[in-house]
Amino acid sequence: MGWFPPGQTIYLDDRLDAEDDLYASSVVVHEMVHYLQWKSGKYSSPYSCADAIGMEREAYAVQQAYLVRYGVYRPIGSSMHHVNCGLAAQ
Repeated sequence: MGWFPPGQTIYLDDRLDAEDDLYASSVVVHEMVHYLQWKSGKYSSPYSCADAIGMEREAYAVQQAYLVRYGVYRPIGSSMHHVNCGLAAQ
């Protein structure tokens, strides 16, 4: 529902209403984490598989914390628990 390719633009699905919907604004938060990760210079480009997974897990954790801060628990990024670089290494 959101995408941040390195640069200055975050892309969001047109169906998101980030002003009036908490989940939609959490997607903005998630993509902003990716923007900050990129700006930090901590990760070299192109990203390694391990870095990409770590960055995604961090963004989902911040998104989850944002939702919880506003009293909403919604499983976010649970599929990331089973992601690894095993196939990428083959």
